[in-house]
Amino acid sequence: MRIKISNDPSIKPKSYKVICSDDIEKPLNSWTTLMVADEKTKYDHDVLGIFKFPLQSPPVKFVRIVLTGSNWNNQFLLSFYHFDLFGRYF
Repeated sequence: MRIKISNDPSIKPKSYKVICSDDIEKPLNSWTTLMVADEKTKYDHDVLGIFKFPLQSPPVKFVRIVLTGSNWNNQFLLSFYHFDLFGRYF
């Protein structure tokens, strides 16, 4: 996964997760968690973050980024410029 966030550290998200599902009607708590980000400082990750998921994803149709806490400015605002997923489907 690759995600590009704002250069402004005050609106940079502190904690979020990437979840996926094959059914958009499922409740969010039943979606598969692909990654959890929980930053301790404003500079834990670069503006362009590249992450490898710890577990292989099941075949899915829907992927969401879910804010799990406030940003560094204590607002509940998720701001990013690019979000890319890479992988193989067999």
